[in-house]
Formats: sequence, structure tokens, C-alpha cells
Amino acid sequence: TLATIQMRAEPVNKVEIYLDKIYEFIKTAVQNKAQLIVFPEDSLTPLFGVIPQIKDLFEKENREKIGNKPFGNIEEVISESFGENVKIIDILKFITPYFKNIFLKVFPFLSKSFGVYIITGSAMLETENGKVKNIAYLYFFLM
Repeated sequence: TLATIQMRAEPVNKVEIYLDKIYEFIKTAVQNKAQLIVFPEDSLTPLFGVIPQIKDLFEKENREKIGNKPFGNIEEVISESFGENVKIIDILKFITPYFKNIFLKVFPFLSKSFGVYIITGSAMLETENGKVKNIAYLYFFLM
């Protein structure tokens, strides 16, 4: 049985809040007999709220500036919040170790604990060669 997770991209101000949500999504899916649980693209987006200036990007006036297009005028808003020399790619590279830590520790632990397959959803992460790519992981443990 397959469970697809839908989640809001609302920022959280503590990692624990995000982890509690992930745990509850997986627990509910398992209670409904899911064997494969698929998280959505950009499933780590709520964690941007942990960074104060990033949280500001989600505020109403900045959402209006950015528009409904993904990465609309986001570079302009980032420049205003962080300074002219900071680009979105810099922020993605900065958060990569933290996001990877969740992908590489939390999701495999939950997969093993619940005995299910989990596709993490994706996130823009820096690779070993310094490029930023949209990456997702699949975890499963044979019982």
C-alpha cells in the first residue's frame, strides 16, 4: 500500500516541530497499512523558518513581492534581508549540512523503526562537487 504525504510549506521555528510532524505523518500512514510512504518535493521547506531572516521571506509583504511563481523575485528579497552579495545558492549551500543530516539520520531511523519504505521528497542540496541539485532519498530495511 502506498501513502503520499501532503504537507504545508509553513515555516517552523524549531526543528523538533518539523520532526514531530514527520513522525506523525509516518505513524498515520503505517496505521493505515502503508508500506511505501512518499513525501512531497521540497518537503524540508518548513525548516527554513529556523533561520530568522529566511522566516521573514515567508511574511505576507515578501510573499507578495516574490509572487506566486517559484523563485519569482526572491533574489531581490534575499538581497534586502541578507545583503547584496548573498544569493539563494549561498543559502542553499549553507543549509545543506543540516538538511542532509535529517535526510541521512532521521528518515532511515524512521524507516527502520516502522519497517516501511520511505521516499524523502526532495530538497535543493549541495553535492560533493559544489553544485546544487534537487536530491531525494529512498530508505528501506529488510526485516
